[in-house]
Amino acid sequence: SETMSPGSISSLSLSDAIAFRVKFRTEPPPRARLYWRGPVLSDFDGLTWRVGLPQLRRSMSVESAGPPFDYEVTLEPHNHNWMFALEMPARIP
Repeated sequence: SETMSPGSISSLSLSDAIAFRVKFRTEPPPRARLYWRGPVLSDFDGLTWRVGLPQLRRSMSVESAGPPFDYEVTLEPHNHNWMFALEMPARIP
């Protein structure tokens, strides 16, 4: 969803619906490090979180904490312009 209200996260966490599938081309990270990022809900009106306006991204340097993971993400149909990635993607296809 492009919005989220307090309390709605509990139903999301109980869902067994598949959002995306991942195929690693290298050794996958340990399960404890599989922190997937998706849409960021940054605007809050006191009741509901929403996707904020796109911001210009400044060039920043990021240091790698280890070797990169090479993987392919296949999204399930959802009619949104979203992408999911591990922490900090090195490139976007």
